[in-house]
Amino acid sequence: MYRVLYVEAEERHSLKHEFARRTLGYCAGQAGFFKHALARASHTTFTSMNNVLKQPSRYLGECDAVVFSSKSGIRKMASSDMKQLLSKLKVPIAVLVHEARPQFMIEEEIADYCSVIFKREPFIDLSRYDLSPDNLDKIVPTILANPLNPLFNRLPWLTIGARPSQFGYEALKQHDTFFLGRVGKNRYNNRVDAWTKIFEAKDVDAVGGLIPTEVGFSVSTEHIAEPINSAAYRRNILKARVNLALDGIGPFTFRHLELFWSGAFCLSETDLGAIWLREAIVAGRDYVFFENWDDMVDKVRFYARNDSIRDAIARSGREFYERLYDVDAHAHELRAAIFPEDETTSLCQT
Repeated sequence: MYRVLYVEAEERHSLKHEFARRTLGYCAGQAGFFKHALARASHTTFTSMNNVLKQPSRYLGECDAVVFSSKSGIRKMASSDMKQLLSKLKVPIAVLVHEARPQFMIEEEIADYCSVIFKREPFIDLSRYDLSPDNLDKIVPTILANPLNPLFNRLPWLTIGARPSQFGYEALKQHDTFFLGRVGKNRYNNRVDAWTKIFEAKDVDAVGGLIPTEVGFSVSTEHIAEPINSAAYRRNILKARVNLALDGIGPFTFRHLELFWSGAFCLSETDLGAIWLREAIVAGRDYVFFENWDDMVDKVRFYARNDSIRDAIARSGREFYERLYDVDAHAHELRAAIFPEDETTSLCQT
């Protein structure tokens, strides 16, 4: 099996988080789906840029490819230092661009050294990126991880969370719509606007609200909700006829994956047709999006009152999820992109 070095994002995690990552696999965090698939596709060593720079011969001398997180520090290096590091590598180089905003892309001078650029939920229209045609051809899509569906790499027989015990399209409903999300200064004003509009619609039975994350951020008292644990969060998803998927830092969020995984009806703020996902998603079949806040309320009303139409879309959304969130299929995609000359080695070969 190929040996791949993955140079991690510069992030600090709790000891509990690190223990879970090391013992149960690489499913936590935004890059969890990618890292899990990479670990299925190769013998992967996870380390930091600091370790690589301290002991380059140890880490770089014993791998068949290197994948840098765009948050690993590679973009913070002086241009000369970055070029010196990358020019020494005689193996395929890849970068995982896992910033949430689809418009974000690594710099051309880094892309020039890459054989592949893995980008989280890129635009379908690649001409929107300021890269040369050759570098645009290197882009391969990946997705963020679903926190409600833990995946286990080192204990593959453990399938806790692989599917919910009940899907949204099977569950009894208690509310028309549900949303619970964090808001803060200069972030997520769209969520305040959306929930205000929902709250003003007196004929819509809504549950949830907004969780301010910063002192002094103004949110109407009647719109504030308290954080809840993941079990209660899942129960609210199942009880709601229509679940709102409002934009976060980027347009494709944890919430979209949580809803598709749950088999719940997803009403998205964004038309996902402009986003390049691993599998094609179809508006009106797998999910619904709205044009403005009035359209949002109108669609909440319509789908809350049309059970068969809503449940058919929710069921299709779950089927889409099963195609999208396929770790083994993505592992094949990653390996084919990094090692295009090898099209025969199975994932189980050593």
